[in-house]
Amino acid sequence: MKHTLSLLFFLACITRIFATQQQTDLLIVEKDTFHLKTFPLENLKFTTRPFGNTRRTAPSTSCWRGYRAVWKIEDNKLYLEKIIRCNYDSKTTEQDIKELFDLNGIKCEEKDGMILADWLTMSFYKLSKQHFPNRICLAGADIEKGDLKDKSLKLKIENGKVKLNRLEE
Repeated sequence: MKHTLSLLFFLACITRIFATQQQTDLLIVEKDTFHLKTFPLENLKFTTRPFGNTRRTAPSTSCWRGYRAVWKIEDNKLYLEKIIRCNYDSKTTEQDIKELFDLNGIKCEEKDGMILADWLTMSFYKLSKQHFPNRICLAGADIEKGDLKDKSLKLKIENGKVKLNRLEE
């Protein structure tokens, strides 16, 4: 029994050691860029995925989704500005986001080529600089959960509208 528990503990530790850090989505707020460790676009569960990538065809283990989304806050609303290929992908194209939404049968509100993220209701919390010393990273959590410290709450989005913005703090 002790050997089984030791083996399970060892395997759990090894899994964390070999886990690949995923490339972040980017959030642009005026002249600042934040890194999102949560991927809001995944909430839509596209049947046709950006660039046609799946977990099997992703360009690297650091980008299982096969893309990075770039988000922008403008006029107190969250917009999907663009979808780009991962850093390790040899192709340097952007996904036509309007076409992607149309292919997936998702109606969307556009502004200047961006798509309003009106499907998203989420709170974003600042992560410790311990793991990301050179960047400001945010992780999302459902507003209802409330499982993270309120003092680390930096941004609250409800149906695509900014309800709280403490990113300057």
